[in-house]
Amino acid sequence: AGEAEMKHVAMIDVKQGVFRCSPLPLWTVRPLVMKDVSLSEAGLMRTDAQAIWNALTNDVEALIAKGDEEVQRRRRELEARGGHGLAAPSLPLVRLRVEHAGFETISGQSFGQQFAGRVANPEEVLLFHRRGGSRGAAAVGEW
Repeated sequence: AGEAEMKHVAMIDVKQGVFRCSPLPLWTVRPLVMKDVSLSEAGLMRTDAQAIWNALTNDVEALIAKGDEEVQRRRRELEARGGHGLAAPSLPLVRLRVEHAGFETISGQSFGQQFAGRVANPEEVLLFHRRGGSRGAAAVGEW
């Protein structure tokens, strides 16, 4: 979750042995938007792959909208601060962390392809994990 926060660098002023640290936002860094969902709490049937696909798609669409808003905000800030030679981010990074214990499987890679050209990481949009277990990226295989 800490990766989704605005990135900064620090400018350190040193005068006569006194230090002052000022955070400077990095407007060119691609924004990351994340959300955690649990399929067991979503009211879906465990074997209804299409309903699971649709529910996850809706969650990702909402994250894309949030990410697009942040991309536009960063572009405006960059322009307002005179960063005309710097490249503003064009696509957000989107990550939906899905707890899926006991649910029917879908392919994370084919799922992400519907978002190609709209997110920077279509093959890694979904991160599946089981409650109390280890996490693994769905783009590596099916869950």
